[in-house]
Amino acid sequence: MYDWDYLCIFVKVSSLSLVQLDALCPAVEELRRLTTSPPGGHMAILQAAVEKAELGAESTRDLTARAGRASYIATVRVTLPDPGAVAIAAVLRAVFEALGGQK
Repeated sequence: MYDWDYLCIFVKVSSLSLVQLDALCPAVEELRRLTTSPPGGHMAILQAAVEKAELGAESTRDLTARAGRASYIATVRVTLPDPGAVAIAAVLRAVFEALGGQK
């Protein structure tokens, strides 16, 4: 295991609220496959990483905020996924598209 693996596991089982990792951990897990991918398979792996990041970001939609601005806004008004997690997914999507991937 790498330090990254331990960080992702620790955040999941602890009370830490690092929701950006909900998008980043699955994407990094997928991107690690780049080291063993066949020639020409890099874009498929990057696309899968983007999709996993987007799913991870979406999974933050129903979380109860424990820190930051969303923690003191009424729960009924917080109906979107975590902006940090969405930003991680958006950056990965932009990289994918800049490299010639299709939306």
